[in-house]
Amino acid sequence: SLIGRDLTLTGRTDIWEVLFRVMEQRPLLGFGYGTFWAEDSPPAILVRAETDWEVPSAHNGLIEVMLALGQVGAGLFVIDFIVNIGRSLFTTHLKVTSLYALGFFLIFALFSVSESVIMHQNNINWVTYSALVGKLALDARDRVRARKNRKPPSRAPRIREDRALRGRLRMKDQ
Repeated sequence: SLIGRDLTLTGRTDIWEVLFRVMEQRPLLGFGYGTFWAEDSPPAILVRAETDWEVPSAHNGLIEVMLALGQVGAGLFVIDFIVNIGRSLFTTHLKVTSLYALGFFLIFALFSVSESVIMHQNNINWVTYSALVGKLALDARDRVRARKNRKPPSRAPRIREDRALRGRLRMKDQ
C-alpha cells in the first residue's frame, strides 16, 4: 500500500508463480536472450494460457534475467550489481557520479521488482545502468593505476644517513 499497489503487485505474483514452474525446465542457462516471450514460444504460450491474458513480460527484472540466462546469468547480474553498489558506496566522498550512481542503483532495484528493466534493450533505465557501471569501472581502473604508479618512499637516503651516523659514532668512540 505504501507504493500504491495491492499485495499481489496488481496480479504480478500470479505470473511469477507460473514462471517459476516454467523455469524448472531450464534452470541453469534459461531459454536464451529475447526468446522466451516470442509469439510462437511454447513456454510463453503456456504462461499466457495459465494466466488467461497476453503476458508481455515477467514484470520482474530478476525473473526476466532468469528466463533468458538462467540461474548462472542471474547470479552474474547479482554479483555485478553488488560490486557496483559497493563501488558507488565507497567512493561517494570522491565523486558526485558515485553518489548519483548509488541513488540510481537503489531506485533501479526497487523498480525492477515490478518491471522487467534489467537487460531490456532500448530501455533508458538499462542504458543508464550500463553507463554508470562503465563509469564506475573506469574510475576503479584509474584508482588501481594511480595506486600502482605511486612510488614507495625511497630508503636509499635513510641508509646513507644511517651509515654516516654510524661513522660519526665510531669516531667519537675512538
